[in-house]
Amino acid sequence: MLASISRRAILGIYAIIIIVPLTVVGFGSFKSTQELFAGPFSLPQSLSPANYAEVIGGQDLGTSFWNSVIVTAISVPLTLFLASLAATPCPA
Repeated sequence: MLASISRRAILGIYAIIIIVPLTVVGFGSFKSTQELFAGPFSLPQSLSPANYAEVIGGQDLGTSFWNSVIVTAISVPLTLFLASLAATPCPA
């Protein structure tokens, strides 16, 4: 009984530690820069998706995506190759 209560308490605290920052970031993404600096933990005055429109339309998101694909396509096989060499025992 006591173990069940303590397990639930620990999981509840862990859930709060995870949910609170995600909520702050989620609400902050809808705020303007002035509103974000004026009250980082307050609710947004209006849910304006202008920040998302700026990221998708104003930034070169496609180039950033393809840069990530290229880096991943090179680094994953290289890491697997080097790890497989390190895992192979040397003959004695």
